[in-house]
Amino acid sequence: MDWLEDDYQNAVLCGVLDAARDHDANVVCFAGGVLDSPTRLGRQRNAIYELVGPQNVDGLVVMAGTIGNHVGPEALAAFLERFRPLPMCSVAMPIPGVPSVLVDNATGMREALVHLLDHHRAERVACIRGPEANPEAAGRYGVYCDVLSERRLPIEPALTVVGDFQQASGAAAIDLLLGERGLRPDAIVAINDDMALGALQALRARGLRVPRDVALVGFDDVDAAEFSNPPLTTVRQPLREQGARAAEMVLAQLRGEAVD
Repeated sequence: MDWLEDDYQNAVLCGVLDAARDHDANVVCFAGGVLDSPTRLGRQRNAIYELVGPQNVDGLVVMAGTIGNHVGPEALAAFLERFRPLPMCSVAMPIPGVPSVLVDNATGMREALVHLLDHHRAERVACIRGPEANPEAAGRYGVYCDVLSERRLPIEPALTVVGDFQQASGAAAIDLLLGERGLRPDAIVAINDDMALGALQALRARGLRVPRDVALVGFDDVDAAEFSNPPLTTVRQPLREQGARAAEMVLAQLRGEAVD
């Protein structure tokens, strides 16, 4: 996985631990950062993955949706080849030849946008999207474009900002949209909660009230969403269950069972 100071990844990890306890298995967590990170420190952290192998683990749950953000599925698949023949399961990113645990992003994202358009009567909806190499982020952004087109609302490129799933990029997106670009959307959809929470802080710093002045939704329903001020409207995905399912799929492979 990428790192431990992240509600999303910790929730999935807790699910892995749940399944491990149920099956009397041990868990070793390698928090080695994003592959091919744009920062020097991030690339140095990748060295931790060199410690993974059949000498110390029997199978791998791969938080592909985080460590593969900069490289995408094909490059991540090539990286994982070094660990074969260990049983593996990918979480949040489909990897060729590797069993994967995924969620129905389209349904959740559509419901979030319909909430903004129907409940808040929004007409100019900005999008803080995730890394372009991440299939989940690309899929959620695709739904954003689809729903606006269906409602015959313009898709304005200036209303979209690329983020990296971290809070700082959500705050930076607000500075770019409202500051440098001089735009004033009446609603914002963020591809994940961390970016939404960063956006919320930046909006409050500008004296804007959520949702009265600008409506805001996220995606994930991490713990911090409930305790923000105001509480963040978000799409709940079963993070802990994903981790448990992934661990169970690895354990099933170890028992010689076929896994789709």
